[in-house]
Amino acid sequence: MRRLRAGLTGRLLAVIALALLAASCGGPPPPSPPPPQPQLGIDVLWYRHARDTPATIGDKAQRIVSYVLALGANALSISFPFYMSGRRGSHVYALTATPSPQDLAILVDQATAKGLAVNVRPLLNQAAAGGSRGAISPADRAEWFASYGRFLAPYLAMASTHRVSSFTVGSELSSLAADRAWDGLDARVRTIFHGKLSFSNNWDEFASGRLGGGAVGQESVDAYFPVPLGDAASVRDLAMALNLWLGMPRRIDLSAVVIQEIGIAAQPGSYAHPQSWTGSRERDFGLQARWYQAMCTVVRERHMAGLYFWDIDFNQNVWQPSPQSDPPLSFIGRQGALAVRSCFADPALSR
Repeated sequence: MRRLRAGLTGRLLAVIALALLAASCGGPPPPSPPPPQPQLGIDVLWYRHARDTPATIGDKAQRIVSYVLALGANALSISFPFYMSGRRGSHVYALTATPSPQDLAILVDQATAKGLAVNVRPLLNQAAAGGSRGAISPADRAEWFASYGRFLAPYLAMASTHRVSSFTVGSELSSLAADRAWDGLDARVRTIFHGKLSFSNNWDEFASGRLGGGAVGQESVDAYFPVPLGDAASVRDLAMALNLWLGMPRRIDLSAVVIQEIGIAAQPGSYAHPQSWTGSRERDFGLQARWYQAMCTVVRERHMAGLYFWDIDFNQNVWQPSPQSDPPLSFIGRQGALAVRSCFADPALSR
């Protein structure tokens, strides 16, 4: 009984706190704007530099937003890390590399002021998870979800106040994707954030027709489908191979699905394992560009709800790229950037 009363008291205090917050802000925030149709976006990955001041963050945000607009995007997705102690950990937490909600708000405000829709997307750091984020196995699942909910709460409040269009409640968490606890978490999330909720499924789970995250409003896929084709494969052949993958989950309405990550290393041999890269210094910019073109083709042909290209590092000076030495997944200053711009300019993608 004491536990029940404590739980009721905790929930009552939370409701009171939210009501006081709303009152202090002059009432509840306006509803979040819906995502554009289709979503033509860029993924921004943000590991916070410890010495960054709000002014520094503002300068970086301005640089990123101007570059994303120059590509012709209408949306921006912000991925940022959270952590847990190994694959069996039951708690999640932030570290110094995790941007605060106040940090994110700086980028969000600059993006929305320029007309970009914004998605916020917490992403479990794989090194802290002891390997793939899709293979975690918390010792206490109920506590893991409770801890994750506490971690998300201030980010959801920021997203609601700053008119974020969508919030991805989970990304590539394959081992937890089907857990019924998502329904309870989603319900709590909706008491704070009233925009669209999404869950980003890993490519293999998606191909098997197993969609996770509970009753979210937008299912997404991180589309690292392996394709057994050579480096010189044509855009047409790549698109045919990708269409085979997308056609596997026959009960999924692709017109309602967003490809949350389109990425591939600009390295030889990457079509067979687009989700990984080697330490090789070799670069194949044409390979990366053709992959982007093929992905854009299948999104257009399948009338999908959108696509996001992975990725831009928030801390990178996008106007001064180093194509030969930048990370393999980067497309800045490479043929891939031209492919992204061409994709976003395609009138056939507009509905």
